[in-house]
Amino acid sequence: MINSLRDYIEIMKVKDRVLEIKDPVSREDIPELIEKLSDIKKILLFEHIDGYDCRLVANCIPSLDVFSVLMGGVSNPGEAFLEGTKKVYKKISVERFGLSTMDVRNKDLLDVLPVLKHYEGDSAPFITSSVISSIDPDTGFIGRGVHRMEYRGKNFLGVTLLNPPLGDIYKKYRERHEKMPITVSLGVDPLLFISMALKASWGADKIETAGGLRGKGIEVISSYDSSIDVPAGCEFYLEGFVTMEKGMQDGPMGEISGYYLSLKETPTVEIHRLTRRESPIYHALLPTSAEADLYLVFVSSAHIEENLMW
Repeated sequence: MINSLRDYIEIMKVKDRVLEIKDPVSREDIPELIEKLSDIKKILLFEHIDGYDCRLVANCIPSLDVFSVLMGGVSNPGEAFLEGTKKVYKKISVERFGLSTMDVRNKDLLDVLPVLKHYEGDSAPFITSSVISSIDPDTGFIGRGVHRMEYRGKNFLGVTLLNPPLGDIYKKYRERHEKMPITVSLGVDPLLFISMALKASWGADKIETAGGLRGKGIEVISSYDSSIDVPAGCEFYLEGFVTMEKGMQDGPMGEISGYYLSLKETPTVEIHRLTRRESPIYHALLPTSAEADLYLVFVSSAHIEENLMW
């Protein structure tokens, strides 16, 4: 059973689907290496990054057949995926363990996270695999989603909060002139990552939708500074607040479409705490990579197949 990104990587190692790159590489060289090596259809695990004590994984979905592994070895992963989205399992609260936490209010996030500047025309390094969670101030509902984050110096990140539910939650905090608490989870397994990108009805916790895909309740832990719960087993957690200060231009950034996208203004997040596992693994998702395409292809194909059956 795959319960974490580490579980997934270990299972794929047994299947000889992981290329372990043991030679030291610089953060600046990694995007080009991902582009060149993705064609071998293996997960890329960079073991040594100059200046960092963490590892980096990319190309987590090297080909469509790995969705069968993620769905428990089924012969038709698309069908199993659609059936799973119709179910929910209650999340399971567990204690925090195996984690270390540091205050990063006077630190530079790039000193501890190998965030990549993916393309020459990008305005800055971007986190493209961030699962963001926040709490609705009216109901206590935890909204979640995948939103890109732009490095803005030191412990500040820009965030695109354009889509529900987090976009709606952000509007409520702005109307109250209050800072919006968030926890960013980095390093989740691909099935959980897909779950966080799916649409959900208001008030439905995507963690419980993910439980439907996994066939059991997902374990969660509490954030260090807030009542926001987040998936247990992640590699990094960033905690902070969306500030009430005026936003900044976001981008340009090379997107999955193959074009650069810039947004006139997005809010800024001030990160206060960083929590990590021992020898953590940072998930780098290159926007125009095969991995990004295959997430979309799998979900789209599953829905097309369902419609054809009818």
